[in-house]
Formats: sequence, structure tokens, C-alpha cells
Amino acid sequence: LTGAAAAAAGGCCACSRRRAAAWCGGSCCFLVAVGLAGWFAFVHYLTGLAIKRMLIIEEDTTRRFCRSDLDMSNITRNLWWPGCKFGAADDQCSQPCYSAKLIAEMDAFNKAHPGKLVSYPSRARPGYETVLLTGWWLPATRAPSAAAAGAPTPRVVLQHGFQSNSNEFRQQMLAYSMRSLGFDVLLNNFRDHCYSDNSSTHIYEWGHAYPYDLLGAWDAARTDPTGEFGGPLPA
Repeated sequence: LTGAAAAAAGGCCACSRRRAAAWCGGSCCFLVAVGLAGWFAFVHYLTGLAIKRMLIIEEDTTRRFCRSDLDMSNITRNLWWPGCKFGAADDQCSQPCYSAKLIAEMDAFNKAHPGKLVSYPSRARPGYETVLLTGWWLPATRAPSAAAAGAPTPRVVLQHGFQSNSNEFRQQMLAYSMRSLGFDVLLNNFRDHCYSDNSSTHIYEWGHAYPYDLLGAWDAARTDPTGEFGGPLPA
């Protein structure tokens, strides 16, 4: 090649390398941009999912099964039992977790030992909204000797968990077990759940207001300010 031709060829190669470098750099930037966009979209989706599941109250969940016509005479047969239909539990659908006999015994016990819905405030605390709560007061069976002696029956407060309420089978079964052992039971509902009043924020308040809902239930069960529970417990 002549000097001019060689220079021209060298210039074309350099130009090609610059174009290739620019194309590669642009492709990398595009891929990085797509990756970042995908990452932020994924984080946004997870954040929205967490807010919806862990913060926003869904009435269909927190007030599920909380009908106004339920009492201890019919609630057992109107619970949802795992594997079975409402009130239609038998050994074919309940085994091996529980037996239809257990449900029948619980139903008979609740009919023979009725309870009632009672209301009381959450424990007052500066910076926290006080809300009227409503739960099931379920007194235990008392031995005649204990009743004659005037001995107080031990009391416990049972508390439902996340996205649940007092009318779920777990809480009702545990209440039945405790009553059978001689404990009076107050089955509490958090604010915005089941029969309790709504709060102004209307969000899940784990680690914030819920401890004062539970303490309010215990205050009511222990001091009995309205005479609903058979008198205050000894200090």
C-alpha cells in the first residue's frame, strides 16, 4: 500500500474500533438501565404487597364469621373446621387432626355453659387512641364446693393472632379447653376486628396499639368495673 492508502486504512480501522466501543458502551448502559428498572419495579411490587398484607385492614378477613346471631348455643356448628364444611364435621373430613366426637362434646359444653359478648375500653395511654373492644366472656364450670366457699375462679384472657378473630376455630377450641379445666375466659378482639369498634387509623397495629388492647381486656377481667365477670379478682 502507498502511504496514503495505508493511512486511510488505518483511519478506517480506528473509526471502526471507536464505533464498536461506542456500541458496546451503549449496550452496557442499556442493560444496566433495564436491570435497574426491573429491580426497582420488583422492590415496588414487594413493598406494595407487604403494605397490603401487613398494614391495610381487610374487613373480609378481620370480621370473618362475626355474625350478630351467633352465641354459645350455635357457634360451634357455625365455625369453619379445617377439611370440613361449616357445621358438618365428621371423622371422614376431620381425621387425623381432630375427631367429630370432640366437636360434639364442645358443642354440648357450650350449650350447657353459655357465655356472652361484653365490651370494655383498651387501656388508656398518651399518644394511643382508646377504642371500645368487644369479646366473649366465657365462664368456667365451678365445682359446688368452690362455689359454696366463695373461692374466685381463675381468669385468663385469650388473644387471637394476625388476620384472625374470636370466632375462629382455634380460639374457640382453646377457650373450650380452658373452661373445661376450670378457667374463666375472656376471648378478646383487637380493635378493627370482629365485634370491636374501628380505630381512626384502621390499620394493623402490631407493636403499637394492640398491646394496649390486650391490657385493656386484662384490666376488665381483673377489676370487673361493670360487674360483668363476677367481681374483681384479689390484688
